[in-house]
Amino acid sequence: MKIKPEEITGVIEEQIKNFDMNVEEKETGKVLQVGDGIARVYGLENVMSGELVKFASGVQGVVLNLEEDNVGVVILGNGSTIKEGDEPFLSLSISSKVAVATFITKSEFDKIDAVSEIIFAPEFS
Repeated sequence: MKIKPEEITGVIEEQIKNFDMNVEEKETGKVLQVGDGIARVYGLENVMSGELVKFASGVQGVVLNLEEDNVGVVILGNGSTIKEGDEPFLSLSISSKVAVATFITKSEFDKIDAVSEIIFAPEFS
């Protein structure tokens, strides 16, 4: 079988014509440790305290503890779905209602679905 230059040119031109230039940038980290409703995450260098983070499982969290080499994320939901090595990403939203979560125990939080409307940013719903 012989390949013709016109065929190669046609394929390349088609790929260039259909090339999608949309780029989505997300700052991601890596979960180092999970326990007691807290995830220790490495790599979220531009994170701010109070910022919402979303884990691969769909569970969300709020960054509350900024340390030199990692951040502490309070898990807002079922933490058993978050594993070491997962890659959470920043939402670029600051939760102004984080204080609500501090008054609710984890077991109470897991029972109340309506709280998610108070705490989570619209893009996470």
